[in-house]
Amino acid sequence: LVGTLEQLVRELDQEKRKRADELELRHQVSQLLPLVENELALMFMVDHMVDAGPEQLSEWLGFPLDQGCAIVVAFPEHFYTPDKKKMYDNIRSFAKTHGSACIVSSVIDRHMAIFLRKPPGAREDDWKEDVKRYGEKLCALAERQAGFAVSVGIGSTRNGADGLRKSYFEAVFASTYFEIGGKVCHFDELKQGADGIVPEP
Repeated sequence: LVGTLEQLVRELDQEKRKRADELELRHQVSQLLPLVENELALMFMVDHMVDAGPEQLSEWLGFPLDQGCAIVVAFPEHFYTPDKKKMYDNIRSFAKTHGSACIVSSVIDRHMAIFLRKPPGAREDDWKEDVKRYGEKLCALAERQAGFAVSVGIGSTRNGADGLRKSYFEAVFASTYFEIGGKVCHFDELKQGADGIVPEP
């Protein structure tokens, strides 16, 4: 009987150690995922290359590259906020809790990019309206949190890593359209307004 109890105690200790190791591993992975996400966003933004390709990183993140678009939050030229990290965290938190699956970049040269995945089966017109409302909410959030207006540019819906890269450059272009902040501009609207003369990025 004593031997059986000792065996059970040993097995319980082993289970506890195994569980602690699993929790530690999960914690480490949760710390790495934002880095992988930022790396993938950088690949779309600046053709940044690492050993793993965009397809591999998107698989790790569970973010298929089937269809999506880029949204660029453009901060004012000389924007100042005492806590840029808090501003970034607020926008990232909003992006992660509203709308469809997304990846979020760090702030690079006044631009923060959000790559949104178009839900499978979503109608294009409904999707465009949803994304535009999403951009308006981002504008309102920035103004409420930091007291200054940002511009939001939205790129066309495209697929694959190259498509999302093009969408990003379209979104950057669209974000510069309005002279004043607090506005949302969709690249597709610029193309229609210019009768299609806006160049492909």
